[in-house]
Amino acid sequence: MKKQLFHNTFVVIAMLFAILFLPITVRAQVMEAYAVMDTDAKTFSFYYDSNKDSYDENTVYTLPNSITGYPEWCLKYDRKKITTVIFDNSMKNCYPTSTRLWFDGFEKLTTIEGIKNLNTDNVTNMGGMFSGCKVLTSLDVSGFRTQNVTYMDYMFDGCELLKTIDVSHFDTKSVTNMSFMFYGCKSLISVDVSNFNTQLVTNMSDMFHNCESLTTIYCNDIWTCEMSICMFQDCKLLKGGENGSVVYDANKIDIAMANPTTGYFTRKTPDRIEMQTIENKISHKQIYTLQGIRLDNISNFSGSGIFILKGKKLLKASLCTTALPTLTATSTSDTR
Repeated sequence: MKKQLFHNTFVVIAMLFAILFLPITVRAQVMEAYAVMDTDAKTFSFYYDSNKDSYDENTVYTLPNSITGYPEWCLKYDRKKITTVIFDNSMKNCYPTSTRLWFDGFEKLTTIEGIKNLNTDNVTNMGGMFSGCKVLTSLDVSGFRTQNVTYMDYMFDGCELLKTIDVSHFDTKSVTNMSFMFYGCKSLISVDVSNFNTQLVTNMSDMFHNCESLTTIYCNDIWTCEMSICMFQDCKLLKGGENGSVVYDANKIDIAMANPTTGYFTRKTPDRIEMQTIENKISHKQIYTLQGIRLDNISNFSGSGIFILKGKKLLKASLCTTALPTLTATSTSDTR
């Protein structure tokens, strides 16, 4: 009887301990997104796991849960010392709704590792995301999915050393604000916005303002917008129009110049065919004239004109300095 009583008492006590400590266990296993600032290593790392409590509370930050919220870490002066941002592999499973001002004022940031681990499927606000990244020389946003983004204002503002920014794939059908998007990108030479859908955009003010090295904006469309004050101000090297005939005019810096005919846009020609596609003999034998004559020898392909390569119509615009020509695709349909 005593043994049975002892056993029952032990079971009850064990159950009480389980109940008391269960919330702690469950809480420890909750997945959450957070960032850790290491001022000694000068790194700022993003994670999505259950290890947040293992870090010093003074170095760990919760990601803002509001699309307009200001990141807590941007209130810290130490962010100006950070040279490397790291997106842990676990971030692939995180779906933030905003990246607004995430790296605002990261003045010494030079490297972003694992940016392809940043999942942007649900992001609606990218405003000021890289604003003030003054010494960042390269930035890969090719993996960004922007179909839900409405704010891109100030996105690359003050990225003074970026010479190229590949935004050619951006889906901007939902964007309403592009003001100051490339403001102060003083080293930017060219930018391809030919894929931009700007039908909902109401503000393009200062979009390219102070892009003092910018010579070319690739776009085949005519843009319209309600607000566009100073859109092209101080883009003194910018040329556009037919054959680059339109040069910068300080008196013409608003949306009226956002076109490829009488404005500062340059029409984008079809992508070049890589030279490797015709460097092997098999490819050579797949080149035909429009009359159906196969060119077995690359020397027969010396003149400019329209040819067919692997069922695609190609325009050979000019001759390269080497023995191989440069091709430009004009159609992806089978011409035969």
